[in-house]
Amino acid sequence: CYSDLKVEELLSNLTDNKKELDEIQSNCKHSEFTISDDPNETSFSLRKVCKVCKKVIGYPSDTELKDAGYTTKMKKEED
Repeated sequence: CYSDLKVEELLSNLTDNKKELDEIQSNCKHSEFTISDDPNETSFSLRKVCKVCKKVIGYPSDTELKDAGYTTKMKKEED
């Protein structure tokens, strides 16, 4: 059946692409990153993501969050 063959081909390509991506990410220096929400999480969770290889490389520190324009604590302004 054509669709069975197509599925097998797609899965094979997916495996090959995953291996290539893993190799690129493992050799990347991760010298620049952005801070973004992790789309795989069910709750709001900010992560550091390499700008070059797009690998999640950790959680941002409070300083990194502040530098990126995020506030770490909400303070009520007093009149």
